[in-house]
Amino acid sequence: MSDIFINGIHAMVSQKINREASIRGQMTLGEIVITLKQIDAEKPIRFQNGSYPGEYHSYRGYYEFISIATQAEKVTVGEFLSATQSAIGETYVGWKGGNFTMTKNTPVWISRIGRASGWYVSDVIDHGKYVEIAGMREDEWADKNMPSSGGVDQ
Repeated sequence: MSDIFINGIHAMVSQKINREASIRGQMTLGEIVITLKQIDAEKPIRFQNGSYPGEYHSYRGYYEFISIATQAEKVTVGEFLSATQSAIGETYVGWKGGNFTMTKNTPVWISRIGRASGWYVSDVIDHGKYVEIAGMREDEWADKNMPSSGGVDQ
């Protein structure tokens, strides 16, 4: 197959996935930056499970998207803001090859490196003493928001 054909198919699939991410409220790198800039940089930031945000990497599920790894070491809002800003414009290598440059419009996932967890960033919440990166499973959103199939394909 020609590269033009493959690139065209890839572009259509990416557009569809981006639309779905927007519909389900998946945060983008730019939205995370805007939110974090409004919060005290010294506050700790963590995921809802108590782990902390680690490095950014290409998401295993959709290589053109970015994911935040989890780690045990504490992180401040300022540190995470700096890492998020640095990810915009950065090029990451997909798991099966290819270079993918992230933009402010890139949807953000939560996943260990090399994994496709199905978890995406749905919100950043300031709880006063700490900040939470809230996540939701892609299939959980679909179960709540998509019409029932009436038992078909279950």
